[in-house]
Amino acid sequence: MPLRHRRTGEWVYVTAGSATAELDGRRVPLRPGDYLYLPAGVWHAFRAGARGVEAISVFLPGMEMGRPDVEIRRPR
Repeated sequence: MPLRHRRTGEWVYVTAGSATAELDGRRVPLRPGDYLYLPAGVWHAFRAGARGVEAISVFLPGMEMGRPDVEIRRPR
């Protein structure tokens, strides 16, 4: 399900496996060593590859886990 962060940017770095990122409707394949930056407001979702994916996400500014900056797009 796509989501976005209204005030927070996100860096994602893939360390193992593979995934497909969907960014505002555009699909981007990801594999180890790939990274991407998601500015605040970009609708995004990730689908892990057949063998899974491991990635590191860094949020700027940092998010409080008790109050995440997340808006989820619900199916219509």
